[in-house]
Amino acid sequence: MIRELGQDGFLRHRRALLRRGRRLHAFVEARLTGDAEAAEEAAAEAEEDGDPAALALLRSVEPRLRELSWPLALEAHVRHPTLKYQVSRETLSCIMRGNTVCRVSNLCGFFSFQGIADAVAIWTPSTSRGRKGRDEDGELTLLDWKTSGRPRPTLSSTYDAPLQVAAYVGAANADPRHGFRVRSACVVVVHGFSSSSSSSVVPAVALRMDAAKLEDYWRRWLLRLATYRRMREYRRGKQGRGDN
Repeated sequence: MIRELGQDGFLRHRRALLRRGRRLHAFVEARLTGDAEAAEEAAAEAEEDGDPAALALLRSVEPRLRELSWPLALEAHVRHPTLKYQVSRETLSCIMRGNTVCRVSNLCGFFSFQGIADAVAIWTPSTSRGRKGRDEDGELTLLDWKTSGRPRPTLSSTYDAPLQVAAYVGAANADPRHGFRVRSACVVVVHGFSSSSSSSVVPAVALRMDAAKLEDYWRRWLLRLATYRRMREYRRGKQGRGDN
């Protein structure tokens, strides 16, 4: 991408992505906490910036937010007290890629996993709502927002997002600071584009992970973690022997 955009263009692109992400999270938090003024302000800022992708993200996520109620946690720090590793989001990504170089210097002693869960709330898909609008089949769900400039209709199309979410659920359920237990999760793909045939909004896609899927991805996450730790120990052994 640097070759395509140039160094300055790439930096501008990266700043725009970060700005959109911050605005999306601020908008989601405002909506879920009932702060209509802050939500409208975030939308107005996106429109004033002349950034159609930023505005598309906010409009895309809106239908999914109407399906959520009783938010128990927003941008919550979670950590696993017994698994012996500690990572930031960046290091979590490195573990999932099997990269032993990234942030290894930050891992020492006995570790406990920690990360940031976007939201834990009661999620009731619109198709499950009762005729009188009651949340009859709502379920406590951990949700993770993923922005995308292209359709991602399946969990597999979101690459390692399900592994990340399973790691967060495992940590949240083991974290004694939180008085809840999550058995359902959702990767919410928020679209930063409009329909190709019109200017209509493309609603965010909610990709649910039930208890069985979470268990499957949790096992995959533990295997990936074990592989990473073996690679890390091997690398440290080489460095201790002075091998190249």
